[in-house]
Amino acid sequence: MASKEVKTYSFEGEPDVGSHIKEFLSAAGFTSAPTTEADVVFTYCVSESALEDTYYDSKGILQTAKKDVVLVDLSPSTVSFAQELCAMGSVSEKHVLDAPLVVQNIVSSQAFSGSLNLAMVVGGSEEVFKRVEPMLRSIATKVLWMGKAGCGQATKVALTLSSAAALVGIVEACASLKSSEAQEASVSEE
Repeated sequence: MASKEVKTYSFEGEPDVGSHIKEFLSAAGFTSAPTTEADVVFTYCVSESALEDTYYDSKGILQTAKKDVVLVDLSPSTVSFAQELCAMGSVSEKHVLDAPLVVQNIVSSQAFSGSLNLAMVVGGSEEVFKRVEPMLRSIATKVLWMGKAGCGQATKVALTLSSAAALVGIVEACASLKSSEAQEASVSEE
């Protein structure tokens, strides 16, 4: 793959998330372009079926995006989907990164509105990752390349499980305090 500088982007998927992604990229000096012409196409879908339609439909991104485009999927998905998409992209002469967004503060009402609240764990070719890294860093404060295709999704799963376990622990601790009539406020401030 030629190490061509990426300057233009497109976004497909969830409009609310897309508005923030576009805002971050534009603020960093990147230019929006139609999906058929963009150097990089970002996607974020809330369901696997929407993600499949976005990429695999007869008018999907794999059919319409230009040769040598970099496709960056920001969606929470599965390792197997990320690996399959990478393989399909390769056959179509496109480059794919699985780069699920990780929300740092899950209770923020505007979770996707600030890059300081976002991290990204990326799977796919390191060469492709380096090519688009400036764009990725305009979206998220923490951007980590994790390894081959699927590794971004695998890391996202591990992080989600860790966060869920911590949240369960907090809920149980609060329930325990409440049942013992201890002062919750003073304990949670520590």
